[in-house]
Amino acid sequence: MRYNKIWRAAILPLFIIAVMAAAVISYRTEENSCMGVRILTEAEMSRFTTHVPQEISGWIVCDGEPAAVDAGTFTVYISQNIGEKTSCKDLKGTLGTSHPDWEVYFAGDEMFGDLDTAVKNNHPFRMIVATGAAEYMEYSVVFTTLPVIRLAGERLYITPDREEQFGGEITLWDSNYAGTGGKLVEKSNAQWTDSDRRDSKEAKRSWKISLKNSNGGINMLNLFGQGKDDDWVMNSLYGDDSKVRENLAAQLWNAIASDKQYSLKTPAGEYAEVVCNGEYQGIYSVGRKTDQKYLDLDSDDLLLRDKKYPRGSYVQNNYTILEGYYTEAEVWDIAEPFHSKSDLSVLDADNWVDVNLFENIMYNKGRRSGAEMYYLYKNAGTSPVLEMMPVPEDALLGITWKEENAHFVYDGSFSTAEVKYREEYSLLKQLYPDLDERIAERYRYLRENIFDRDTIYALAEDEYGQLEESGALLRDSRRWNAAQENNGTESLKNHIKARLEYLDVYYGIK
Repeated sequence: MRYNKIWRAAILPLFIIAVMAAAVISYRTEENSCMGVRILTEAEMSRFTTHVPQEISGWIVCDGEPAAVDAGTFTVYISQNIGEKTSCKDLKGTLGTSHPDWEVYFAGDEMFGDLDTAVKNNHPFRMIVATGAAEYMEYSVVFTTLPVIRLAGERLYITPDREEQFGGEITLWDSNYAGTGGKLVEKSNAQWTDSDRRDSKEAKRSWKISLKNSNGGINMLNLFGQGKDDDWVMNSLYGDDSKVRENLAAQLWNAIASDKQYSLKTPAGEYAEVVCNGEYQGIYSVGRKTDQKYLDLDSDDLLLRDKKYPRGSYVQNNYTILEGYYTEAEVWDIAEPFHSKSDLSVLDADNWVDVNLFENIMYNKGRRSGAEMYYLYKNAGTSPVLEMMPVPEDALLGITWKEENAHFVYDGSFSTAEVKYREEYSLLKQLYPDLDERIAERYRYLRENIFDRDTIYALAEDEYGQLEESGALLRDSRRWNAAQENNGTESLKNHIKARLEYLDVYYGIK
């Protein structure tokens, strides 16, 4: 009993003080760390006196995987879900080194207290890799609210069409998976093709990615919450300083398709920042391919695309076969009546009207030639019905290609370009004498909802806002030395406003 009194009177208060001190130390350690990396004071930084210039990016890891590092600029790119009130202790994941004898630290920085502004302003944080008692290497860490992708591999071969084939691995960090705020890290073996090599002068490449498992078979992953797939497309968005035109066009077409319940829709990509083989590549739009898996086609459906970018067999030098269990001769039997315009009864007339209106509003001209098109023959083996869909990458929305600097620039004359319909127009008028009235009626309907000017503006600003708040627009522009100053969505909105005004007069709304 006497010992209990001694415990309560003397030892217990000391125990409580010790627990409180440990809690304070733990709290201070947490407050002075970021992603498991301690933030050093100025005094603590003073011990690092010898900078040893060496490239050690292969040793830097994020969440246990080799990090996305630009070796040339010594910059590490990290995806984090950061908002106005986000503090260091809210950041998820770990940052470190795989070298057993090295330690990683952050230099003290007042911007750790305002991470939201740091992200928007592309602020680099100093990361010290202690390689000895006084020796160190230094990297910059840039936080982004976009997903980050690391591609690493080597060129395997070049096809006869001069497409470069690569093999290696892909790692993806998504700090706001499918908008849930949850963090996801995905890794896969991969093969990718440097696409558009044959006829494009664009410096920034687009890629087609195939995910592979360890045995070389397909690997189905649900990237960005877009659904499981092994085939992905990474569009470079080169030349469009706003970076929103392709995704905007995809969203608008999908709204039309949903309104009419068309089978053909297009994947709207998700933005990500990409590092490939130790070199920062900037912003990409990453999405699924338009194929049987995405469209959930039946076995007797036939999906074709204009032959400009062959993806295997192509028929009569006109179409690439994307999906369908038919021989080339059978495909030509199905496609030839429409192709030759000898029989248009297979064509969905409502779909044809929407395709033409979409092309005229978006000014879908194609990058250097005519716009490309997808062709879906539903029930192709028995009673085919043809739907078409413009390729959203061809939605110029007021910009045009300039050969002299291999770049796109804004051209205000597109807003009043002549209204043109596809070559089936005159023949369709024979089948549908009221075709002009149907086109005008559909335009008026679309203008009240899907093509309402303020609705399109809001979509564009939402897309642009994601990129602006991430700081990625500035990084992409610096990487590729954009030919014109980024004016946000202003040129895009100028085109939309003027084009709709022109079409309103044309179709008798004003």
